[in-house]
Amino acid sequence: MNQPNTAKQWSPCDLEFEADQAHAWNTFPAQVTFANSDTEIVVDAYWDGAQTWRARFAPTLPGTWEWRSASADPGLDGKSGSLVCAPPSAAEIEANPNCRGHLTTSGNGHCFTYADGTPFLYLGDTCWHMNEKRCGLGENEDGPFFTWLRDRKRKGFTVINHWLYASGHPKRNEEFISSNEGGDAWGATADGKHDFQALNPAYYRFVDLRWRALWANGFVMAGPPTWFAKPDHHMTLEQAQDFSRYVMARYGAFNMVWALSGEYSFGPQSKHDPWDRTETWNALGAFVAAHNPYAHPVSIHPGPAVFHASSSEEFHDSGWLDHNWLQTGQYAKGLYRVATCAKADYDKTPTRPTLQAEGFYEGQPEAGGAVSAQTRFQPWVAFLNGACGAVYGACGIWPFSAPSDPKSYSYKGNLDWRTALQLPGSAHIRHIADFLRGMAWWEWVPQREKLLVNGQPAPMPTEDDYSPPHAAGIPGKNLVVYIPTGNANNAIALSELPAPSCTAQWYDPRQGTFTAIEKPLVADGDDRYPLPPRPAPADEDWVCVIRVA
Repeated sequence: MNQPNTAKQWSPCDLEFEADQAHAWNTFPAQVTFANSDTEIVVDAYWDGAQTWRARFAPTLPGTWEWRSASADPGLDGKSGSLVCAPPSAAEIEANPNCRGHLTTSGNGHCFTYADGTPFLYLGDTCWHMNEKRCGLGENEDGPFFTWLRDRKRKGFTVINHWLYASGHPKRNEEFISSNEGGDAWGATADGKHDFQALNPAYYRFVDLRWRALWANGFVMAGPPTWFAKPDHHMTLEQAQDFSRYVMARYGAFNMVWALSGEYSFGPQSKHDPWDRTETWNALGAFVAAHNPYAHPVSIHPGPAVFHASSSEEFHDSGWLDHNWLQTGQYAKGLYRVATCAKADYDKTPTRPTLQAEGFYEGQPEAGGAVSAQTRFQPWVAFLNGACGAVYGACGIWPFSAPSDPKSYSYKGNLDWRTALQLPGSAHIRHIADFLRGMAWWEWVPQREKLLVNGQPAPMPTEDDYSPPHAAGIPGKNLVVYIPTGNANNAIALSELPAPSCTAQWYDPRQGTFTAIEKPLVADGDDRYPLPPRPAPADEDWVCVIRVA
């Protein structure tokens, strides 16, 4: 069988093998070793239907890679060849930042970097059902998936939060929610549940097409294989290990950030054996760490926030975890957690990156429900309290809801995805992306202690008041102050400046524009440095940027 003999550094490529015997999808009968003069990577071959097995590989270095398969099956054993890998050009890197390499945690422990050392700005969109039929590919890239993809790329998103298939949802119209152009992710048992012995490779071939499109457009993929502890259709630990290994074999060559499971707290809340025990999750984490040939960052998705808002609360010292995920609450009273949880994680040792992975969705129709100001609030507050990233979410997008489609799953308001795509909060991601790319944000230190509100030290936000301002910066170089809505009548001041001589600007997080503050910041009679009045509209949120002159 013909195999590729050339490759691009960091670009996933496939080898194909035909087994002499039939093997179950979760037996992993073949491993393929890729080696060059400096390193060696061993990957599992994954089942792709009938007796076809594939090994997916991303060359991490340029040059010649020799590969060889090993198996007890003669059809899979002893196959060999070589790949000549070319480095990406500057133009290719500019077009696709994934050509910089897989993400890893930074040296200072406060962000992710690409393999070439470039800090990674983590700004995610939530599309849990991306891999399913409702987010369809269409013909000639004209389907909903590509419409959404182009919109998110234009708006500055860099990460997509998703799952591989939907766990815990019933059938609708005789079809599982977790189906796409290739059918259902799994076969069905006699009682209508997923049959985890009957993986459907055709489903994952259409997942492949989505992942390749996102990779080519520069997106990092983030999320869990599924919700392992959901009350319905949940897996045993052994089944979860098998499926995690399959996902890593099939998708590990892409640029990804891995969560062991979505909302792991469902296990403890529902007393679902075995997912109600910390040791079960640690066993799954250790297993994933042992089957992670590219050393992708690994964490776990918490939730609901009333149980554990951060993965750090239970797993910060677990050997498999190298960064933390927050779920801060899908309602207004949870907004204060964005600051409190991010700062708590920032202060923990050992130092690990933390990202605000799920919060208040725009378009959520509760009383005082999420509007663009509240969804915009979350990334600004996360970054200024030590987080390395934040994830936006919109009702209508995360379930990819189309109310006109009877097979579509909708949630909280039945908002059509086409309408949700135009919600203003998503456009504001471009403005925070542009702002942060002009700053060495990965070196910021939270500095709330420098803020005064009406002459008093700025408090931390609370459940009843999430409006206090936030500050962070590089000591001796700059300070960034975010003033949320609800501060129109408050006087905001600093206890000190980064240096005796500074310049200041207002930044409008709605429009992405700067306004110079012409007068220098000077101390009042109490040795405080009042910020000048905010531009109109003063009751909206504003950012003050203070730089050493």
